[in-house]
Amino acid sequence: MRLGSLVADYPAPRLAAARLQAQALCSLPFLAFAATGGSGGGSASLDLRLGAHALGEWAARTLSWASGVSGTQAALLCLSAATAVSGTLLQFEGQRSVPAAAAQPIYASSPILTALWALVLLREPVNANEALGALGVCGAAALAGAARAEGASTAEARDTS
Repeated sequence: MRLGSLVADYPAPRLAAARLQAQALCSLPFLAFAATGGSGGGSASLDLRLGAHALGEWAARTLSWASGVSGTQAALLCLSAATAVSGTLLQFEGQRSVPAAAAQPIYASSPILTALWALVLLREPVNANEALGALGVCGAAALAGAARAEGASTAEARDTS
């Protein structure tokens, strides 16, 4: 099922909450792995027993792990959560009002914008292959936009005649 069919029926905050809850559920195994010190097996691995005692042990290990997070790391986690929530809300609101064909070039340019952000803020170098790939994505987005505009003008001409 495409998300576009859901944005017409449900408000963006409800969709965003469902998406973030699903992502949180998917991240629980990674949190458990981190709470065990990243061990893949042996006696220190995650105990999958059911019951309050096992849950209490898991919570204690998780809190022990979280207590080692620095203030900078905590601030980054909070900033990440805030941007994830706001970005998800904006995405669902945008999908409600912007047609998929018009939004595709924006989504296609996401890797380019990420690379530019890294270049400007982090001063990461861009090699020739990456620049060529960015040009390819820009060219494909331009072709898609031109085809969409041509299709719209053809439909308008057909409607007026």
